[in-house]
Amino acid sequence: ESVKERVRGAMGPEGWKELTERMEFLGPIRLRDVEALQIQMVQRVREMEAEGTLTIVRGVPDPYV
Repeated sequence: ESVKERVRGAMGPEGWKELTERMEFLGPIRLRDVEALQIQMVQRVREMEAEGTLTIVRGVPDPYV
């Protein structure tokens, strides 16, 4: 649930609505397919970070920065 709330907050209401509609349309997905998609997502995030189009904050952010 906490991950779900973080994704919802990052996407905004319209994006979240579209995502949930797509998930309902797809229905259940095999675990191996989910794991394969997770690997693809991590690879794409790493590519975006290398390109400089995405910044990943690791650890606890310093509130004074």
